[in-house]
Amino acid sequence: MIRMNPISAFSYNNPLINSAEHISLDSATPVCIDQLYRQGKILVKMISNTYEPHDRLDNELSELLSVGIIRSASTSLLAYQAGSKLFRDIGLILNSDKCNIQDIFPSDAGSFRVNPDGDRVAWNSIKKTFCTSVFGKPQIETEYQGDFRVGEHAKKLKIKDSSELVTYLKSKYQETSFPIPWNEVVVDYNKESIFGLIATQNVLYPLNSEERNAKTIHHLQEIKEIMRSRLQLDLPIYIYDCITGSLSAWTNA
Repeated sequence: MIRMNPISAFSYNNPLINSAEHISLDSATPVCIDQLYRQGKILVKMISNTYEPHDRLDNELSELLSVGIIRSASTSLLAYQAGSKLFRDIGLILNSDKCNIQDIFPSDAGSFRVNPDGDRVAWNSIKKTFCTSVFGKPQIETEYQGDFRVGEHAKKLKIKDSSELVTYLKSKYQETSFPIPWNEVVVDYNKESIFGLIATQNVLYPLNSEERNAKTIHHLQEIKEIMRSRLQLDLPIYIYDCITGSLSAWTNA
């Protein structure tokens, strides 16, 4: 049986996760996810779709373990109780206080990483280095210093800080009560930034079949085991409702 405890159903003075259930980002800093959610400090790095292999996650972890940091990563901020579409089905939950935020955009900015010559680059998990990633051309080993670019349309929409983004997202959601398009927050993050796994539900309104749910949970459990094995992180799982914006702790009982 799947049991989910909705965080958004609890008042701020009576959070879902009590002191015995805090998630430790490090040995000295217990953090309550409910508090982070209300403060607009949850970022999600969407990493996998339900019916896909784990190639994208494997590549991300290869870079993280080799370099120690993921630079110019594309993430989205979750505004409290403001339903939002997300880029993929399953992702990593990051604490924005543990990330270096570079730029913030209210919608998909189409960011991509570039080398000093302006060529698009990507991590190559086989060569264990960065390579140029130009369609139709061979991958060539290259230097990567953390730079990125966005589409021309996005440059005009850049937001100054996360609090302004939260205000914008809540306003947009209140106008329609329908899921708002995902935003983009470009960050640098490391192992200490990660404190949970997230899966979406109600991505396409009623299209949320039992078969897909079962496959998503199985996929999540595989990812949880990969994170435990490769990063020694035992991460809790949360379910995000794209329509209502509720964030629910998932337990298998």
